[in-house]
Amino acid sequence: MKKGFTLVELLITITIVTVVVASGVSAYGRARDRQILQASVEKLISTLQGTQKQALIGDKDSSCVDNLLGYQTTFSANTLTTQARCSGGNSSAVNTAFTSITFTSPFPTITFRPLGQGVIFGTGGSVDTIDFSYQGRSYSVEVDESGNIQYLGEQ
Repeated sequence: MKKGFTLVELLITITIVTVVVASGVSAYGRARDRQILQASVEKLISTLQGTQKQALIGDKDSSCVDNLLGYQTTFSANTLTTQARCSGGNSSAVNTAFTSITFTSPFPTITFRPLGQGVIFGTGGSVDTIDFSYQGRSYSVEVDESGNIQYLGEQ
């Protein structure tokens, strides 16, 4: 008897290893995509909550010398812009870039009023939705008039 493996045994082993490696690579890619999306959502919510906190405590920078009217957030394709609105003019804008997600129009304008006076939406409604896309899928974050910020998931 000869010692060793037959060609069929080697082919079956190589096929099994290939299937296992391919499924592992695929699962890794999906996990990576989920992590990128989750990090982007957390960054968006954190930025909105930080802006809301600045408004709640009435924090204003030195360029805002008059009464603070609130902190306004506006969106473009991949940027969130935050700016203190004051009765004597607005402060300088702070841009937060998002490289993984793209905000979709209509772009909302949300103003967090100072000292817990609520939220004003550019649409005039009681709720505004921030829609964005990642890898061709649509997702949403909702802000209501009391300032609650909630991730709604895939739409």
